Amino acid sequence: MQVPGYPSLKEVLGKLHRLICFTGIDGSGKTTHAFSVAKSLNERGLAFEYTWCRWRRTISYPITLLISLIFMTQRGNFNIHKIKSDFIERKTLYLQNKAIRKIWPYLVLLDLIIIYFYEIKLRVLLGRSVICDRYIWDWMADLYYDGICNNKLERMLLRLFPTPHTTFVLDVYEECALARKNDMDSLKRLGLLRVIYLKIANKYHLTIINNEEDEFAAVNKKILEELFKNDT
Repeated sequence: MQVPGYPSLKEVLGKLHRLICFTGIDGSGKTTHAFSVAKSLNERGLAFEYTWCRWRRTISYPITLLISLIFMTQRGNFNIHKIKSDFIERKTLYLQNKAIRKIWPYLVLLDLIIIYFYEIKLRVLLGRSVICDRYIWDWMADLYYDGICNNKLERMLLRLFPTPHTTFVLDVYEECALARKNDMDSLKRLGLLRVIYLKIANKYHLTIINNEEDEFAAVNKKILEELFKNDT
C-alpha cells in the first residue's frame, strides 16, 4: 500500500541502503529513534535489524591491565587499588607508560574489529540491512575525548570500517541529555563530547537532527523524510 508522503515500496526496495547509523552523546535519543525507524521500515516491508555497537573493551583493557601488573611487579610497587583505579580511568591507564601508549591504538582497533564483525558484518553477509545504534563516529568521538585519537588513527578507522550510507547525528544540549539520563557522566564530559560530535558531523557532512525541542513524532518524521530523500 502506498504510504502518503513517502515513495512506494517498489521504489524504495532497490534503493534503500543497508547500513544506517544513529550517533550522538548519551541521552540524545539514539536508541529510541533507531528502534522506531527500524519498526517503521519493517512495517513497510523493508527488513532492517537493530544493533548496538558501542565500543566494548574486550581486548584492550585485559591486555593493558596485564601490562600494568607486570610493570608494577617489576618495580616493586604492586598496588591492587591503584590497578583498579587505572583500569577504570582510561586516560590515566593510557598515559601510564610508553609500552601502553605504543600498543593501545592497535588494541582498540582489535576491539572494534570484533564488534564490527559480530554486530554488522555477519548480518550484511546474510543479506540483512542494519540500523546501528552507535558506530564508527561514536568510536572516533570516544577516542578523541580520551586523547587517544589522531589523524592517523582516524584514517585507519575509515579504511577498516565501511562508513554508513546514512548517518543521523542526534543533537541535544548537554543539560537536556543529563536531565534525560541522570545516571550518566558529568555535564562537563557531555559538553566536551557534544563539541567533538558536531566537529565530526561537520567534517564528514553527516545529517544533524535537533532532538531537543520538537515532539518525538515530529523528529521521527523528519528522520524518515531525510532517509527517503537520501535514497531516492
